[in-house]
Amino acid sequence: GSSRFFLSLEDDLMRIFAGDWVKNILTSLGMQEGEAIESGMVSRQIEKAQRRVEERHFEQRKNLLEYDEVMDQQRKRVYTFRQDILEGGDCREIILDMLRRQIETAVADVLSPEYGKASCAQWAAQAAGLEVEPSQLDASDGELVIQYLKDEARSQSEDLILDKIEEDLPEDVEDEREWNWLAVSKWANARWGLNTNDRELKKVGRDGLLEYLVERANEAIDRADFSPVQGFLAEDFGRQSLSSWLAHQYTLDIAPERFAGLPNEEVVELIFGEVKSLYEKKEIDFPVSVGMSRFFSEQGGGGERYDREGLARWANGRFQAQLSDDSFRGKARGEIEEILKACSLRFTSNGQLMTRIDKYLDQAYGERNGEDTRNAPVKEPQQLVELVKWAQDELKSKLAVEELLPLPRDAARKKLANAIESRFRPELRQAERALLLEVLDQAWKDHLYFMDHLRQGIGLVGYAQKDPKVEYKREGMKAFEAMWKGIAQQVTGSIFRLERESPGFVGSLWQITATTHESPPNVSSDPQQRSADDPSSSQDAPPDDKPIEPIRNRGERVGRNDPCPCGSGKKFKNCHMKK
Repeated sequence: GSSRFFLSLEDDLMRIFAGDWVKNILTSLGMQEGEAIESGMVSRQIEKAQRRVEERHFEQRKNLLEYDEVMDQQRKRVYTFRQDILEGGDCREIILDMLRRQIETAVADVLSPEYGKASCAQWAAQAAGLEVEPSQLDASDGELVIQYLKDEARSQSEDLILDKIEEDLPEDVEDEREWNWLAVSKWANARWGLNTNDRELKKVGRDGLLEYLVERANEAIDRADFSPVQGFLAEDFGRQSLSSWLAHQYTLDIAPERFAGLPNEEVVELIFGEVKSLYEKKEIDFPVSVGMSRFFSEQGGGGERYDREGLARWANGRFQAQLSDDSFRGKARGEIEEILKACSLRFTSNGQLMTRIDKYLDQAYGERNGEDTRNAPVKEPQQLVELVKWAQDELKSKLAVEELLPLPRDAARKKLANAIESRFRPELRQAERALLLEVLDQAWKDHLYFMDHLRQGIGLVGYAQKDPKVEYKREGMKAFEAMWKGIAQQVTGSIFRLERESPGFVGSLWQITATTHESPPNVSSDPQQRSADDPSSSQDAPPDDKPIEPIRNRGERVGRNDPCPCGSGKKFKNCHMKK
């Protein structure tokens, strides 16, 4: 039952987990460093020490796992959402869902009876440094609220000044030269807009400073403008704020009077209907913006390249229009845009086909009737055959029946939705996906950075008798939910401003629209005239049947140590090779 060990190797282990007494006993017995010993007592102490080491490591791993569980839940949610987008998730529905949830939250907050008083209290805190509760304000009488705020400002100013004097001019210092008169004067100037300095306050002295500053502060409070309070407490302040928020967030113009007398549920439906109409208008206008950015672009020298014929040919392929090459000749840019938007409207209106697809799916997979049939298998394969044939005719889809038969309903619906989007809205679909991924990735990286800092400092809450793990979970989830709200706010605010704020990104989507819809043959009968009118046609795209040849150097190659061809007599590496 004895064990063998060397004191030099086990010294730290024994000292930490077995105590110094074992080391002292061995030293008193004359044991030297590096000397082998045999002792049952020492063996038992080593076993206890090793057990404590393992227990400590287990607790460390357990503690690490408990912290990682929080991040693991968040990571799964983020990556599941991201993978769904990459695999063809319906980004349009994701954004519309974000819009609805944002509108519901905004309406509940802004049209609340307490919103005006809460805004008034927030303004008082920012403008006058007042701490007041919204419940203390009487929304029915603005003048009474103004008088209350001024009285509260005078009352709080005296306490604040007294605390500041005690902080920077403490009575218990031995040397008055340690008093910080400059800090007091700067604070008073910033707080009430005074014009004092440290020399002036020194002349007043510490004993009279409280009365002097209170008098100056009260004068500033009497002069202060509290008139914004009337606006916060106005009866229509919530409706005005909601209208302003819609214009700022979604570029949506709705008069505040339209919200008057409506319950919150009807206001939500009204706003969401307008936002959805605005989004549908964007689906019509966005491909036009992409085409215009390609054919009506600025050149590097500051000039412009107007390719009206190329734009007409592109519109024929993109919108199945019937435009001749000279359809846009002599027309201004705005007039051309209106013609293209009309073509886009006629084409896109045919794209509202998901209702018809759902009917086919109901016949193939069974009626939903409120049940969750997303993972239901196919019941009537023949209906899928008819659905695929319809998709091939209407959507020019290349889907095959064999692709849909093994799929559950939700996966089949996603494939068909992708076929619709590829046919009718490829540019905006790509823009939605790119915007969602970009905002999500940046927000997730920022959140990971925040969680690292939170974990490093969360142990300090133990001084406040709080469990660091519980606080880490609570603060982490609060930050995680705030991250999702920020993602939704940024995505919904940006999607309506892409053309104005990201013209370079809109132009980059030309490759999507160019490869998705092949242009029909040019209706012009004079190819020489077409080349003259479109100087970029021979530069932008080589003939499909003649691949571009790579550049090759077919001359003799000069070796490094060969004589230089210039005739200098030097080796090539020491002469023109360097040049």
